[in-house]
Amino acid sequence: MSFQIEAPSSQLRALEQFMATGSQPDSHQIHRSVMEQVSADNSVETIRDHVLKTLCRQVPSLGVADLHDLRVSLDVDVDADRPVDAQITAVLQAAVEMLDEWDHL
Repeated sequence: MSFQIEAPSSQLRALEQFMATGSQPDSHQIHRSVMEQVSADNSVETIRDHVLKTLCRQVPSLGVADLHDLRVSLDVDVDADRPVDAQITAVLQAAVEMLDEWDHL
């Protein structure tokens, strides 16, 4: 018996790149994936959750424990009045900096 799982095209592109090059997706790819998932009326917390979910999907070296630690430790001061693009950038940048400190990227 075999199963086939449908994934959004952005995830498939990231996986194809990872398989082809052996490298992990860069922050621009993750940013684009999150932009496809959120809308202008999402809260900062929702955006943070989408960033973390996308990191989980697109960075194979991250485990569930890593994401839990990141969710608990990530403290980003993001103005909810800023454009969604700027909010995503702020959250993603803080997450990547923290992961760099932990040597996960």
